[in-house]
Amino acid sequence: MSMPKKKSTNSSSGFRVVDGLVILFCLAGALFCLVLFQLDLTRTLSRIGEKPVGTITWKYKAAQRRFADRVLWDRLKMESPVYDGDLIRTAILSEASVHFADGGSIDLAENSLVRISVAGVPRVDLVEGTAAAAGGAGGVVFTTGGYELVLAPGGSAVAAAGPEGGTEFQITGGSALLVSPDAPEGRELGTGASAAFRLDGAAGTEPRAVVLSPPPNARLLSSGAQALAVDFVWNRVNYGSGDLTRIDIARDRRFTRTVLSVSAGGESRQTELSPGVYYWRVYVESAGNSVVHASKLTILQASPPGPVSPAAGQSWRYYPGGRSLRFRWTRSGQEQDHPPDYYLLEAADNPEMTNLVRLQTQSTYAESPLLRPGSWFWRVSARYGDRSLVSGVIPFTVAEGGELDPPLLVVPAAESEVDIDPGDRDIYFSWKRVNGADSYTVTVSANRDMSNPLINQRVTGNYYTCPAASLGEETYYWRVSAEGSTGSSSSPPRSFTARRIPPDIRLLFPPDNYTVSEDLTPDLRFTWKTDISPLRFQLAPDPGFTGLVIDEPADKSFRGRRLPAGVWYWRLVSQIQSPVRRFTVAGALPPPVLGEADVLPGESMIFSWQPVEGAEYYRFRLYRSGGMLREQTLTGTSVSVVMDNTEGGYRWTVQAFAGEGASGSRRSGLVGTASFYFEPSEPDIPRSPPPAQAPSGPALELLLPENNLTLGMTRLRDQPFIAFSWQELEGIAEYTFILLDRNGRQILSRTVSRPFYTLDDLSVLGRGDFAWRVEADSRTGRKFLSSEYRFHIDIPAVKQSHLQDIGTLYGTE
Repeated sequence: MSMPKKKSTNSSSGFRVVDGLVILFCLAGALFCLVLFQLDLTRTLSRIGEKPVGTITWKYKAAQRRFADRVLWDRLKMESPVYDGDLIRTAILSEASVHFADGGSIDLAENSLVRISVAGVPRVDLVEGTAAAAGGAGGVVFTTGGYELVLAPGGSAVAAAGPEGGTEFQITGGSALLVSPDAPEGRELGTGASAAFRLDGAAGTEPRAVVLSPPPNARLLSSGAQALAVDFVWNRVNYGSGDLTRIDIARDRRFTRTVLSVSAGGESRQTELSPGVYYWRVYVESAGNSVVHASKLTILQASPPGPVSPAAGQSWRYYPGGRSLRFRWTRSGQEQDHPPDYYLLEAADNPEMTNLVRLQTQSTYAESPLLRPGSWFWRVSARYGDRSLVSGVIPFTVAEGGELDPPLLVVPAAESEVDIDPGDRDIYFSWKRVNGADSYTVTVSANRDMSNPLINQRVTGNYYTCPAASLGEETYYWRVSAEGSTGSSSSPPRSFTARRIPPDIRLLFPPDNYTVSEDLTPDLRFTWKTDISPLRFQLAPDPGFTGLVIDEPADKSFRGRRLPAGVWYWRLVSQIQSPVRRFTVAGALPPPVLGEADVLPGESMIFSWQPVEGAEYYRFRLYRSGGMLREQTLTGTSVSVVMDNTEGGYRWTVQAFAGEGASGSRRSGLVGTASFYFEPSEPDIPRSPPPAQAPSGPALELLLPENNLTLGMTRLRDQPFIAFSWQELEGIAEYTFILLDRNGRQILSRTVSRPFYTLDDLSVLGRGDFAWRVEADSRTGRKFLSSEYRFHIDIPAVKQSHLQDIGTLYGTE
């Protein structure tokens, strides 16, 4: 008898494809709903066909707006429109400003609610909170708690409305008319006046301080890094005989980081504040700090613009009908986000700078009207509102023109080759303009004495073009003569050779035997120059290109791919084949082999390591359990450190680096590390007192530009200078700024009296890596040193061609 088979009722518990699809569908739906929620949360509405009465900007966190005919609040973006009847509110720690079309504005403090309307003039109905108004061309009308304050054009006031009733107005500038239930005809209020009303309508008699200066959200200008004197001026309203005014100044809006907290018995107090952002409040001590008057103060740091040309003692030639004299200066050393309103150039024929010639410009150069011959003086100032930073006065002279200078030839270069292949349509000749010249004559001849010229053409510009077919394959000579009202002058002849150069493919980058870091190969761009098309880019690990890794069409360049370390070869192939170039992909530099640290308690401790092949500089770091104690970049293989006699375990590391150069890209290395335990010991013989002169060591902190910054074409074009700054130390009269190339060779050294230096002549840099440091000596003989900061100039190599001269900057002598 056969037994019945037992059937399995368990289904497979494995993960099925349909399960994954369901999960993906649910995740996609959740993501879609999240995006819709985000769009709805941050949606800003606007009215179609209705003209805004102003715009709103939030200064801290965000504000909300509600249309008059809606019940929903929407979040505002910067420069959102404001319409007639809108409600605007700010939450805790939120601030906003509304700017009207007539130039007026209101500033809302936190936890404030207003309704905006415009009936001829802007009207602000303050429901709750605090608001400061500045009247435009038509003034501003404040309404709150049954009271109306009509602010005159150009005036300013602060209004407050409590959540349980009560109203207060303070007139901080100009005049206003206050209309109240007990005075419907209104009463005049002048600068410094205050009017307060309780919930029952009775006038408030509490003492108040009405601040007249500085105005709300003021921005002041400080020359350099020194402190600026700021005057706080207020009007005393309802003060008792013993009442004092309290001034609090802090770095934060909560007044937890207080800079100044002082009591004053008069109506003004002067304080000195360094550049930065501050928050202040002024109130009567007996009334407590629940005051209306509190605001923000920003002090900007700036330095005067630096005159460049004409330089002190420079002479410029004057020619009747000639070009104007061009003045040039460096930018004002202001904060990046606060450039000056404009620059004002002033020139005079006396050092007292009377009878001025003035020119206003937004640029760092200006052309003046022609100045008569004689001695002159000039200066330039950067204007910030009603304040300005003025440069020193520079003397120069304007002389009678005399003979013209000979033109300076530019293109073609001396003894150069010019391609006259039929594919090239024109040959270009260019030269520098000559001050006082009205026209130029270009002469081209096959003879050195310029006889029997092939070309003898008169032009008014500083360039000339001729068809390539007009010249044959031989050596030519060319010169340019300048003609003006005072005579003429000629340049010496210059030779060039005309050749029909067959088409070829010139490989530009990377050059032969170039070394590139393995992690930079995806960004490596292969470039060339040719008129041949189509082209194919080929790359292989062998010079015979039997194992092609890349064989793709290319136009004018080819971006690299990630390649392993090793030797590689590349070329271009068309109807002709380019030369083959070799380059090496290198991995990270090996870690330095660290030596034993020689521990001498209380003395210099020497850390040394073996040099790494291919390294140009090293980064040394010393750590203790609490964190990093020291970091220094140096080109040698040892460093001396003064220990502080703190017992414990220490760790030190060294990493090798190679900068970018003509033969290779930048490379970083692996980190070599070592540890030791330091235990200070007492000396056997009592030490003599330390000398008055402290040992030299790193003490200067470098600030800007930050370490390892890359400066590209866009940055250098918009701001054609580099501003360096460092920590200011007491007792230092002069600092020495030192600029180094990638090999550590000094290329520039300047002594300055302030903790900053502006490099205007960028021609000393070029493309590649550079470093800079600062040294200083105190009056007591102590030497201060900084570490080295590095920066990279990332600009393409440019071949000079036909130029259109923009004119002489400051003259020819």
